[in-house]
Amino acid sequence: MTSRHLVVTLLVLVVVLLNAAFIGLGSVFDYPDILQQDADEILQKFRANEGTIVALFTVLALGAALLAPIAVILGRFADNDLGRWSIRVGIAAAAVQGAMRKSSPALSQRIAAGLLAITVVCMVTARYVG
Repeated sequence: MTSRHLVVTLLVLVVVLLNAAFIGLGSVFDYPDILQQDADEILQKFRANEGTIVALFTVLALGAALLAPIAVILGRFADNDLGRWSIRVGIAAAAVQGAMRKSSPALSQRIAAGLLAITVVCMVTARYVG
């Protein structure tokens, strides 16, 4: 498998993992809306489906972690300043997605999507503009 095939596979995998986990958490745990409820209600609902909820949050973390190797591979394609910046931005996206997931899921999703978009723009610019 070439590096390009690996990047495409990882990008598709990230999208599928994050969406599947987010949809699953929404149906099993009323996530992220449940974060607005009282702690007792959250814990009660969590205990009712603890195994599934932990598994789905693990999938979210895995999806976030996959953003870093995607950024590194994309950045290496460019092999210039924009490529190096895309690596930094992509790793930042992975960190933001992982760190903010617990505190503000909607915001972390928007920030990570924006950082991933910046990474792709840097890569495309480096590749075709020089």
